[in-house]
Amino acid sequence: MMILLMLCRVNEQSLKDIPKKQKRAPIKSLTYYSEHYDSRQEGMARAYLSGHYALVEIGHHFGVSYATVSRAVKAVEQNKCKM
Repeated sequence: MMILLMLCRVNEQSLKDIPKKQKRAPIKSLTYYSEHYDSRQEGMARAYLSGHYALVEIGHHFGVSYATVSRAVKAVEQNKCKM
C-alpha cells in the first residue's frame, strides 16, 4: 500500500515537471488542413508534419495514395530549406 501511494505521488510530480512548451498542442482535424492552406499539397504536408496523422490517413482523407502525400511532404520540406 505504501509503495503504491509513493508511486502515485511520483507520477503526479512528474506530470507537474513537464513544461507547457513540451505538452502537445490540440489535434487539428484533417478538414482543418484541407481548408486552411492555399494548396492541397501544403495541407497534406502540414497535416503529416504535425505528427498526429499517418501518410495513409491523410491520403484517404484527401483522396490520394500515401505516396502522393509523401511527395507533398518532401516538396514542402525542400521549399522550406531553400528559404
